[in-house]
Parts: sequence; C-alpha cells; structure tokens
Amino acid sequence: MYRRTISTGAALVPDSLRFVESRNSVYAATAECRLVAIRLFDGGLVTLGAGYTSPGGIVSLTDGLRLAVAESGGAILVVTRDAADRQHADDPGAVAPVPPRAQEL
Repeated sequence: MYRRTISTGAALVPDSLRFVESRNSVYAATAECRLVAIRLFDGGLVTLGAGYTSPGGIVSLTDGLRLAVAESGGAILVVTRDAADRQHADDPGAVAPVPPRAQEL
C-alpha cells in the first residue's frame, strides 16, 4: 500500500477529514475556523470558506456542488463549494441548533 504524509501547515480539527473522490481531495475544518481542501495530487491546500463558529465536520453533498458544515454548537449549514464562507450559508439564521439529547431515566 502506498503511503505518504502531506504537511498542510494548518491545525486540522480531529475527525473532520472527509475524502471526496470526485475532487481527489480531502475536505477538513481547521482550528482557525476555516474549511479547507487538501489536493492529493500535489498536496496543495485551498481555503474553501471561513467565518464558522468551531466547525466540527464538513461533508460534500451528493450533488458535488454543496457542502454541509456542522458547527460544535449543533448548527448544520449548507454552502456552495465555490462560495463556502459562513455568510453565504443557506439562511444560517433559520437553521436551528440541534437540541441536546435528553438524558434517559
């Protein structure tokens, strides 16, 4: 199996990395509240968007044009891949945070 390490120079959020086969890239959230793509063919780091509040995860939606971003407070935001700043999210004010799980008795 071929293995290689790509140094990004960015502090990536643990467990936020997602491989996107159609783009031959890995999408990730950074500790600096940015969304990035790491191109596997050349190791380049591309900033997709910024302005998030503690992003914890990012996934490419099935259409390949949009991303879903989960923030640590529970908000799920949908943005286009080409304009992925939080200010461009689909009506972020209308996306209610996920309520905490009720404790079982």
